[in-house]
Amino acid sequence: MPDEVRVVVNEAAVHVLCSPDNPSIAAIMDEVAGILVQGQKRRAPVSKVIRYAPPGSGRRFAGDFPQRPPGYLRSSIHAFRVQGGDVLIGPTASYGEWVNDGTPAHEIVSHGRWPLRSRATGQVFGRVVHHPGTRAVRFVEGSLEDVRGAVFHIG
Repeated sequence: MPDEVRVVVNEAAVHVLCSPDNPSIAAIMDEVAGILVQGQKRRAPVSKVIRYAPPGSGRRFAGDFPQRPPGYLRSSIHAFRVQGGDVLIGPTASYGEWVNDGTPAHEIVSHGRWPLRSRATGQVFGRVVHHPGTRAVRFVEGSLEDVRGAVFHIG
């Protein structure tokens, strides 16, 4: 692969592949990676903080906050140099692929005799919940729009 840069989308990440021997190509890769990181961060969703305890009560219930703080997915997006000088751009959050690709409808089953419930609101859902799934956000693929058709000059 002499002096060429290839961009591949796979598994909720972007891989920028190039010849590591040419420092000019490596500089272009860094520029492309920076644009892709910013594009993914701009498009990644941020969850809302949900508070169930009365303000000022000093109480905090399970479920007051999402599992991760708002912006965790967005802040986990980075560019990493991997073997051979290639660059991997994407989120390190374990759920990044599910947010990007969405999830199909699925069942959630209690792992015991008790029903599924929300301790924060007191809602009881039963032993089986038919989750409708989530829509795909496609923030990784969307970031490619920022570099599509762009011309980068060596030098």
